Amino acid sequence: MRNQKYMGRLVLSVLFVFGSRAAVAQVSCTPYTDINQVISQSGNYCFTRNIVVNTAAQLSIRANNVTLDLRGFTLQSNYVPPENYYASAISGIGDGITVKNGTITGFPRGISLGASEKGKLLIDNITVINAFKGDGIAVFGPDSTVRDSTVSGTRGCLTRAISAWGNMNNNDYDGPVNVRNNLVIDTRATGSTFEESCPAFGIHVRNTRDASIHNNKVRNTTSDVGGPVVGIYIDIDGVDSLGAVDVWNNKVSNAVLASPSVAIGVINLASNAVVRDSVIENFDTGIKLFPSEGAVPLYLYNTITGAITPFDGDGLMGPGNETN
Repeated sequence: MRNQKYMGRLVLSVLFVFGSRAAVAQVSCTPYTDINQVISQSGNYCFTRNIVVNTAAQLSIRANNVTLDLRGFTLQSNYVPPENYYASAISGIGDGITVKNGTITGFPRGISLGASEKGKLLIDNITVINAFKGDGIAVFGPDSTVRDSTVSGTRGCLTRAISAWGNMNNNDYDGPVNVRNNLVIDTRATGSTFEESCPAFGIHVRNTRDASIHNNKVRNTTSDVGGPVVGIYIDIDGVDSLGAVDVWNNKVSNAVLASPSVAIGVINLASNAVVRDSVIENFDTGIKLFPSEGAVPLYLYNTITGAITPFDGDGLMGPGNETN
């Protein structure tokens, strides 16, 4: 009986301690309720309710080391912009910026973060719905990560559901890019005319020699205007190619064959590059690799179905690749 009382007190004590800590963590941020308020100081900020805007508006971050936690709430726009209006719902310039845990809908673009110098940008557990001017989520800077997020219904000319660049201005490489555990659905290039200059990219990575692109699902990347379609695209142009590019365990699929289209395309890639353990369905070309001079990329354990050309470019064919 005494042991039972002791254990009961112990459990209550543990619940009290951890419950108190959770409560403290829940309130340890500055409430953010006005989209016209510029975040200009480092710190933790959080939504306390849904925010709906009916005019031209943008949430701006202009400081280093900022965490913006939407806490499961939604940032929504009902504003119908003019043709030349391209603003993102959330725009940030600085190092160490994190945006997490919420939904963005109805804006021309979702989130755009650019590093000042050191980067370390993070998008975590964000849903962007129906961005209609080309970019769902975009990060520009070294040591940037987009993870555990969903981007659906992105459209426009030069459409990129998720875009991650290793630097801001095509300058020298300064850090890795990591895109993982994301779901990308219904990315579509649109325009008023038939234009090859209007491509659609599910995931677009550029200007980093160290890239890890894994555990993503990219579905239904298409074009209404005949431009090229790429599920996952990595371009190392602008930096040397001595690092590592690892593209693995991704599923890239279309409900119907898109043309012209490439499921996974990597150009100017590093010597230490591998595309592996991925599943591809209904693309003109399954995997297309164009390495830098002297580089020998590797294909391993990929399954490709419904492709006219399963493998294209230069690469070493390892074990376990299957085509149907």
